[in-house]
Amino acid sequence: MNPSTHKLLLHGCQISRKFPLPIAYFSEDSSEAWHQLNRSNMRNASRQNSRSNRILDVFNKAIYLSDPKLSLIHVNKRMKFHKSRIVPEKIEEFLLSNNSSQVIEEMDTD
Repeated sequence: MNPSTHKLLLHGCQISRKFPLPIAYFSEDSSEAWHQLNRSNMRNASRQNSRSNRILDVFNKAIYLSDPKLSLIHVNKRMKFHKSRIVPEKIEEFLLSNNSSQVIEEMDTD
């Protein structure tokens, strides 16, 4: 067996523990999600006057999103917004009830 394969197979667990980030961070799904987010930021949230300005804006947004403290601020703002929205009483009953068909019938009779 070649030495590189031997190291990977026998010592893979020890190697993965030395990574600064979890293995899931390096998966294809997470990289595709970041790529999609960067594309969206490049189209919608960056200056379109030059390529260097656009790349700088996308880079700054990625730095902002990767910082745990700053991203928690953003999440907290979103949570406050969603909590402050008023949900009609009938919809809340529907979402909380176990027998949703009965609630639908009551809504139809109104």
